[in-house]
Amino acid sequence: MRLFSKFLSQVIPIGVLLAFSTQAIAQPLAPPEPVILRIATFPGTWVDTLRQQVGEELLKQGIKLEFVPGNSVNFLAKLVASKGQPAPFDLVEISEENYPEFIQGNFLKKLDLTRIPNLKYLNASLYDDTRVAYWISEPTIIYNVDKFKEAGIAPPKRFSDLADPRLKGRVLVPDISIYHAFYAITGLAYENGGSEKNPAPGFEALKRIAPYSAASGSSPVAQAFQSGDAWAAIWGAHGAVRLSQANLNISVSHPRIRDKRVAIARGYLGLTANSTQQDAAQKFLNAVLAIKPQTEFNAATGMVPVNNEVLKQTVATVPKDHSGSPLLLQTPDDIANAWWPDYAVINKREWTREYQRAIAK
Repeated sequence: MRLFSKFLSQVIPIGVLLAFSTQAIAQPLAPPEPVILRIATFPGTWVDTLRQQVGEELLKQGIKLEFVPGNSVNFLAKLVASKGQPAPFDLVEISEENYPEFIQGNFLKKLDLTRIPNLKYLNASLYDDTRVAYWISEPTIIYNVDKFKEAGIAPPKRFSDLADPRLKGRVLVPDISIYHAFYAITGLAYENGGSEKNPAPGFEALKRIAPYSAASGSSPVAQAFQSGDAWAAIWGAHGAVRLSQANLNISVSHPRIRDKRVAIARGYLGLTANSTQQDAAQKFLNAVLAIKPQTEFNAATGMVPVNNEVLKQTVATVPKDHSGSPLLLQTPDDIANAWWPDYAVINKREWTREYQRAIAK
């Protein structure tokens, strides 16, 4: 009996210990907290679309997306103000006209392009080790077909056609803080004997247009067309896609400049110099370049895909106006035969001053 009691005194503590150990092992481990990736980009529908396309997939990879709304000019100012401090965001929207300032300020960190395998779908001109394009816009003329017919005005073929006296106070132009403005002046300059090096004819032509207002975002453009205040605008063709989806009879005209059929503006994302989330940023870039998100982004926003496979696949599904004409020119040949301003010779400060004078009422 004494031996049995001794045996129990030795075994029971071991059993109790094993029971506690088994319970501890059986308890599920809490998942690690996701890393936060802050992306500075356009507000509203743009953010909603990006979140819907890749947010859930990236969360499964341990990456939670947060968005900082604004535009490239706003974001550049924030980086200037926070220089030497932790980055206010990780990925930043970059417009082509502002890219030199991002580089001059050392605000961008080099990407490891080998970690973004979906770059294989892009033309090499659409990325380098500091920025990756993920959308293309087509700055053009968008106009209300019904309003033009009622006023007996022929569809515009040139930017300069918007100077028709019957359109006075009915044309919306972009604010100079928006990339479309540089396309407007470049196009008007070439149509009137000038160029980027000689933009004066463009500014004079803009004065003759006598615009209704200058818009700094898509919402004011949509509101002006829906209210009937604006009949035409120099804006991205994606704006026509959205207005057409809202049941307005909207069409576009793509003026030929320098014998090129269509204008394109490329939108990029870059990694900020002080970001500590390079791996997460590269995973996000890879995700938004994939075939499915690029297809969905094209359908939701009217932006032209940068993914060549999607360009080929969407030829038959390009949004059309009420007459059946395409609103976007997005075949690979269209994109290859495109024009854009030569920012290397543009004096932004001077253009900003002259632009504001030209649209002043």
